[in-house]
Amino acid sequence: MAFLLMLWDAKLAESLYHPLQTAEVTLRNALATILIEEFQIDWWSHKGFTSPLSNEELGDLEKALKRATKTHGTRMTGGHLITRLPLGFWQHLLTHKRARQVFLKNPLAARFPAVAREAVNEAFAARRIASRSPISPSRPYLFRPYLARSHVPARELIDMNEIVREKMWETVDKIRTTRNRIAHQQPLFDKGPHLAYQMALKLTGWISADAAWLAGSFNTFEEMLQCRPKLNW
Repeated sequence: MAFLLMLWDAKLAESLYHPLQTAEVTLRNALATILIEEFQIDWWSHKGFTSPLSNEELGDLEKALKRATKTHGTRMTGGHLITRLPLGFWQHLLTHKRARQVFLKNPLAARFPAVAREAVNEAFAARRIASRSPISPSRPYLFRPYLARSHVPARELIDMNEIVREKMWETVDKIRTTRNRIAHQQPLFDKGPHLAYQMALKLTGWISADAAWLAGSFNTFEEMLQCRPKLNW
């Protein structure tokens, strides 16, 4: 049984590869597009982007630059660079501190409207906000807390950009953790692989409906999930 579970686990990992890969590529392309708009085409050398980065983040960036330059020389582009950066680098951009430093011209709720709509509906259903409508058209990402009075101090308003950031970070974290387990040949079947699969499709769908269709249509995960081996005494 242990041997059969090991084989099944390997097949699960194989079937998850494409959905996880599509989610990562879709996310990094979307975030790279925002970085270009924020810091110009060579965002990786812009001081406004690099100065707030931690030593770990700078190390990842420098390592990726060296690898891309070694392969492509003077023809190296941002497209070459983003393929060398780990998923953790992109996830760091979604932390509370880094997001406030990076996404200045392009709030996350504006760049990812599908996430924002879902976040608004969830917050309203959970009675976190008083209405699905923002406090005013000129402030489309700020909402009144549930049971709040008509006039609420600015510090008490609920910022939908922050909720969107949290949802995206948590989703990417599950995807990254599962991908790392697969890469290091760690058991997968008892760590909620179905949740990682759902989150991969959700993250991809938030950004691109076409990419989500591709990831959902050309994989065998759901079929493989039903093939757990059973003891026949």
